[in-house]
Amino acid sequence: MGTAASNVNLTVTYQGIDQTTKAGNRARKSIRGVGGAAGRASEIVNGLTSGLSQMAGGNITGGLGKMVASFGALGTAAAATAIAMKGFQAAQEAIATHRTFSEELGKIQTLIGSDVQRMETLEAGIRAVSKRTGKSLEDIAGGVYLTISAFGDADDTLEKVEIAAKAGAAGLTETAEAVKLANVFMKNYGDTSAAAAQKALDLAFITNKLGFTTFPEIAASMAGVVPIAAQLGVTQEELTAAYAALLGTSGNAAEVTTQLKAAMFGLADKAKGANEILRDHGHASAEAAVAELGLLGALQKVNEASDGT
Repeated sequence: MGTAASNVNLTVTYQGIDQTTKAGNRARKSIRGVGGAAGRASEIVNGLTSGLSQMAGGNITGGLGKMVASFGALGTAAAATAIAMKGFQAAQEAIATHRTFSEELGKIQTLIGSDVQRMETLEAGIRAVSKRTGKSLEDIAGGVYLTISAFGDADDTLEKVEIAAKAGAAGLTETAEAVKLANVFMKNYGDTSAAAAQKALDLAFITNKLGFTTFPEIAASMAGVVPIAAQLGVTQEELTAAYAALLGTSGNAAEVTTQLKAAMFGLADKAKGANEILRDHGHASAEAAVAELGLLGALQKVNEASDGT
C-alpha cells in the first residue's frame, strides 16, 4: 500500500485513538469519582458509629447531632456515587461507539483506496448526515459502505445515503436496509441516481404503510419480482401499487411475490399461451401489451380470453 493509503489508515487510527483517549479520560474521572464517594461513605459510617457511642455515653444531644449530619452526608454520597457510575457507563458506551465507527470507516477505505481527500470528505459528510437525521455514525457509515459497494463512489453518494437514512428512520430500519431496498429497483430499472433512490424509497414507504410489511421484507420479496417486471416494462408505480393491493387482500409478502412472479413469467414466456392470446388481440408482444394496457390490463385480457382458466 502506498504512502497516501497509509496516511488514510493513520488518519482513521489516530481519530479512533483520540476519541478512545477522551472517553478513557472520562472513565478515569468517573472511577476517581466512585473512589472518592466510597471514601466519603467510609467517613459517614465512622460518623454514625461515633454518634451512637456518644449517645451510649450519655451525650444524647451531641450524639443525635452527629448522626443527623452523617445521614445528610450519606444522601450526598449516594447521589455522587450514582452520578459517577453513570459517567463511567457513558464513557464505556462512548469507547464502544467510536471503535465501531472507526471500523466502519476502515471498511469504506478498502473501497476508496488511497484517496485521503475523499475519505475526509466522506467522514465529514457522514457526521453531517448523522446530525441531520438523528441516525448514529456507525449506521450512516454502514449505509455509505453499502452504497459504494452497490453503485460505486459518485458525487451523489452522500445524497443517496441521506435519502436512505431518512427512509430508514421512517420505516423503522437501518440505513443499510433502505439502501438494499433502493438497490433492487435502481439496478433493474437502470437508474442509479439520487433521484431514482428517492423515487424507489418513496414508493416502498407507501407499500410499507398500505401493505403492513417491513423494509427488509419488501426488499427480500421484491428482489424476485422486480427483474421480470422491468423486463416487461411494468412501471415501478404500477408494480408497487399491485404489491400493496395484494398484500392487503392475499396474505404475506412471500405469497404476493409468488403470485406476481407466476403471472409475469406467464406473460413473458413466448412459448406459452398468454403471448399467443395477446398477439391474437393485436399486441405484438407481452411488453407491448403491458405498455398499452398496463400490467393488470394485460393479465385481465389473457384471463378473459382464456375464460378464466
